[in-house]
Amino acid sequence: MKCPTCGKSVQKDRAVCNFCGALVRSASPPAVIKEADKPAGREDLPRQWRSQEAPRKQTIEEQVPEVRDIEPEEMEPETTPDGPKRMEPPAWTKFLVPAVFILFALYSFLKDTTTLPWLAEKPALIQAGLYKDVRDSEPANPSTAFSMTEDKRIVVYSQWSGKLGDNAYAVRLRGPDGELKRLRAEPVRIVAKTNGFIAITVFSLQAGLETGVWQVEIYLGDSVQQTIGFQISD
Repeated sequence: MKCPTCGKSVQKDRAVCNFCGALVRSASPPAVIKEADKPAGREDLPRQWRSQEAPRKQTIEEQVPEVRDIEPEEMEPETTPDGPKRMEPPAWTKFLVPAVFILFALYSFLKDTTTLPWLAEKPALIQAGLYKDVRDSEPANPSTAFSMTEDKRIVVYSQWSGKLGDNAYAVRLRGPDGELKRLRAEPVRIVAKTNGFIAITVFSLQAGLETGVWQVEIYLGDSVQQTIGFQISD
């Protein structure tokens, strides 16, 4: 065989090169591994041991327990008792107040109309008087003495509260003898006011009337509301 260092031929039984002194091969022969000296494998283990595997080390991820997100529970606010509980009013009371206002407004509107006389306030006489003239529904020259030569008419002016409605308004004259007299008269004028009305009746003075004390009777329906005396002269 040859020396691996210098390449010279070396005897087979020599372990060192005669020329360079390099080690040619190991002095001890290679060990022969017998079958009995082999380490026991899995197939050489008893059957009951083969099924049991060595415990495996857990990784860090497996050792850390899984943490699940926990949502916080909603806590109801604590209430402290503040005295006895107040009783709720009945449900129908919520509609009572608006209904009262609506009915009151409706009544106020309808009572000012003449379409529903039963809702209108019954008229009441406030005052009445005799005048010699009237201008723009306003009386002028109050008097209780009239002359057939100087005066042309007698104005009966009356002021009322409420609404006339279907109530009959009338003025009648009685002469000195106490009998009803018919004098020529203009149509009765009714003028509406905010809280009532006024009535104007105009009689014409004519020649030949009886002189003396006369009476004016103001009627509402069949009842006399007021009587006013006056004097007629030539």
